[in-house]
Amino acid sequence: MRKLYLLVAIFSFLFPLAAQASVAGKVVYHSGEAWALRDGERVVLQQGAEVHSGDVIVTTKSGRAKFSMVDNSVVYVGRQSRITIDRYDMKEGSLFSGSFNMLWGKVRFLVTKLNSSRANFSVKTKTATIGVRGTQFAVLVNPPSVDLKPFVKVPSVIPAVPTTVMLFEGAVIGKSIKGQIVNIKPGTIVRLKPNGAIFSRKIQGHDLKVLDIEPLALRKRPTKLKPLNSPTKLEPLSSPTKLEPLSSPTKLEPLSSPIRLEPLSSPTKLEPLSSPTKLEPLSSPTKLEPLSSPIRLEPTTTLTAPKIDPNIKTRINTNTFDPNIKTRINTNTFDPNVKTLR
Repeated sequence: MRKLYLLVAIFSFLFPLAAQASVAGKVVYHSGEAWALRDGERVVLQQGAEVHSGDVIVTTKSGRAKFSMVDNSVVYVGRQSRITIDRYDMKEGSLFSGSFNMLWGKVRFLVTKLNSSRANFSVKTKTATIGVRGTQFAVLVNPPSVDLKPFVKVPSVIPAVPTTVMLFEGAVIGKSIKGQIVNIKPGTIVRLKPNGAIFSRKIQGHDLKVLDIEPLALRKRPTKLKPLNSPTKLEPLSSPTKLEPLSSPTKLEPLSSPIRLEPLSSPTKLEPLSSPTKLEPLSSPTKLEPLSSPIRLEPTTTLTAPKIDPNIKTRINTNTFDPNIKTRINTNTFDPNVKTLR
């Protein structure tokens, strides 16, 4: 009986620990179609839901998800991805062993610094193994050119495709399928091919477009404002102006009979001109020149009419003109020597 109680106590103590150890993290963001395959069942990812060691995270062309792991590391799974959380074990409050197996897709990792030299964090693909010790990097594996249905059993034979690693911060060691090891430096992109060949170069702007979101390390940091060397000191006014209230404020009274605007009974409708006159510019416009010697205007002289004397009498001949009387005109030549007597 004592042995039975002892076994019950041991199991009641061990099972909670086992359940706690299986939790790898939780979902903090998701969109589109994203699932976790767990024990052969499909579990739809919901915000705040837990993910466990052994879960297979699957996203379609419209799906993506972001996970916060138990050690505060962050894993972002992009669209059309398939990655397995092989194990995620904690020891004394820090990560002891984290391992992922990635078939294809785009996954970005922000791994917290490992406290123990025995701790490890690795990502495996069909053509490479990536080991890290606290860093920010991304792994890209293109889906194979076969007809894949995300939630159907994966084919037993999948063609090997190159593995691409982008390192933004920290240190990463890559190992090819042929056993070649490469130390990847920050700001470098490395491509490990199935035949063991390794190519590396600096990360360029178009490489970031391949990822679903921009890495945090490469985002533009906000400009830090520096304090002024000699800031201006504001002094209070010696004699501030005091505003006094109005002694007799004007009171606005409402109108007794407000004016009411009536609409026009027959508004005039403006018709467009049938043939509008087109104004042409002058071919040779006349240029006005200033006068060389301006004309001076004199004041006008006033003319006074003569006065008529009323005492002078005018005699008017009232004889009637007789047209029968012929007037004889002397046609003799005028002699200047002849004196005329008056």
